[in-house]
Amino acid sequence: ARMGRGRSEADPALKRRNHKTKKDTGNNSGKTGFDGLTVAPWRKTVSIFKQPVTLVHTTRSRDNKKPTNEQLKRAKDGNQQKPVQLMWAKSLEGIEAVVPLHIADKIDTANDALPSKLELPTRISPATSIVSTEAASASFCFAIHNPHGGVVSGQKNDAKTIEGNPKGTIETEQPLTTAITVMDEDVKGQERRVIDARKRLQEIRKHFFT
Repeated sequence: ARMGRGRSEADPALKRRNHKTKKDTGNNSGKTGFDGLTVAPWRKTVSIFKQPVTLVHTTRSRDNKKPTNEQLKRAKDGNQQKPVQLMWAKSLEGIEAVVPLHIADKIDTANDALPSKLELPTRISPATSIVSTEAASASFCFAIHNPHGGVVSGQKNDAKTIEGNPKGTIETEQPLTTAITVMDEDVKGQERRVIDARKRLQEIRKHFFT
């Protein structure tokens, strides 16, 4: 007589290998009561269009009409933006940052803090009295950090013209500020500020790491 257990009993995996596995149909209605497929849908189709495509809707089954120049221009323009409100920057008026003086990561009622609002450079002002300095500064920062492939130059029209017809005279791709002119003095002044900031950073590093 043979001693010990049979191979199938000693190796449970052998039983699983010998039995044919049932195909999972994703139907677990007997277990959960849900009769739908439990397998997540998988989109197998891949888009072949690498560039924006302009759809021309027609009523004919066969139409050899070529797209117009306006449609081609709209399709090639890669800097298209979703339409926004004309005075969207007004929603940012009255918002300020608060910098605590004592504890950097906590703001308490008894803790002194320095409020900081959005401000414009010296020679730049809001293009119209409709928006405040905070709103004009917000639009100015947005135009600098999100350029549309052009130059950030501000509004060309004066305040009276804009207030008379804001919808027709405001350039939506430009910030709500007066015309922006960068002088040589501005460039040199900014360079001095950068050099001064680097010197202060070096002094701080020497103080803490030496």
